[in-house]
Amino acid sequence: MPTETVFGLQQRYDNVFVDRRHTLHGDELLDYCEVPAVPGGITTLPPPPPDTPPGALNDGGFGQAYAAVGGYCYADRALIEDLGAYVQSTIHWAPWLRTIIGFREEYFYAHDHSFTTGFSGAASEALPQPKASLALGPWEKTELYASWGRGFHSNDVRGVFGTVGLEGLTPTAGPTPLLAPATGEEVGLRTDVAPKTSVQLALFREDFTSELAFDEDQGEDQPTAPSRREGVEVSGQYRPAPWIELNTDLAFARARYQGSLAELESIYQLGGDYIANAPGFIGSAGALVDHIGPWSGSIQWRALGPYPVVDGSKNPQDPGYSEVNLDVGYRVNPRLKVTLAVFNLTDQKASAAAFDYTSRLTPTADPVTGLQIHPLEPLSARLGATASF
Repeated sequence: MPTETVFGLQQRYDNVFVDRRHTLHGDELLDYCEVPAVPGGITTLPPPPPDTPPGALNDGGFGQAYAAVGGYCYADRALIEDLGAYVQSTIHWAPWLRTIIGFREEYFYAHDHSFTTGFSGAASEALPQPKASLALGPWEKTELYASWGRGFHSNDVRGVFGTVGLEGLTPTAGPTPLLAPATGEEVGLRTDVAPKTSVQLALFREDFTSELAFDEDQGEDQPTAPSRREGVEVSGQYRPAPWIELNTDLAFARARYQGSLAELESIYQLGGDYIANAPGFIGSAGALVDHIGPWSGSIQWRALGPYPVVDGSKNPQDPGYSEVNLDVGYRVNPRLKVTLAVFNLTDQKASAAAFDYTSRLTPTADPVTGLQIHPLEPLSARLGATASF
């Protein structure tokens, strides 16, 4: 029986210094800091300086002030080493049957030194990750498959050690792990039965022991409740001539936090099971052209469906967007190619991303909670050249 075996070793090392400072107008360094008022989050803070501005200690729930340490609101030196060993074996039991068995062992080591709290400590964690796939076919240019496997995402080590409280799980959820396992299953088919056409269909489900949610205040991700994503993906390519391909990719998904509503509220401070910024639909369709003398290019439509902007709540929602992008290339000679890319060809006005966020325009203004958006890039163009030598 024909067998292929792959094995390897991966190593990654990061040494980073991460800090935050509180400034006025971006250039004047202030001697106090402010953190959002998060239920169950920060429980102990250094005392505020004597000259803390009025209202900064408790400004309507917007935040809480505390003294800066050496000019820093926080400052951490984090060392992270990721070591992974893996092996994968593919066995062809018959012309119509093959299996793929894999195993990966992940080892994380992390050290954190906080210059604001004085903490210095290290931790390590290992995670076994088995994986398996079964493929049947092809029959009539069609193949069926099923896959299962475990993966993970890592968490911010400052949240693991608690040197920056907002980057970890809430105290009621327990300690923040270095590695958060994820388990995925998928069944599907791939077929070329129609002339000049390829189609792929997949049903998937993925369970995370901890979802990563975007923290707008820090501009970073932080761990939260367990979650599940399940749905269907459909892809297709049609090549009526050697110089053109018509294609589409459509994905429909349901993303929800896992657990009872009482648990989500009491442990993770969530008002429901909806996951912010998780759209139910993502799609694209377009045409690619090449081999027309020196010319090549593409036109592509892509769309993002509606999604909730508040963690736990279905509403409010952002309606999503759709846009058309155009790309044209001309090869001047074998070593030089010129390209023109046009973005948002129809100049759609929409949000590329949206968040429910509390802000204020001046230090003395009342906090306002509402939709904050990053606008979709307007009609624009970029001219580029690529030289090979």
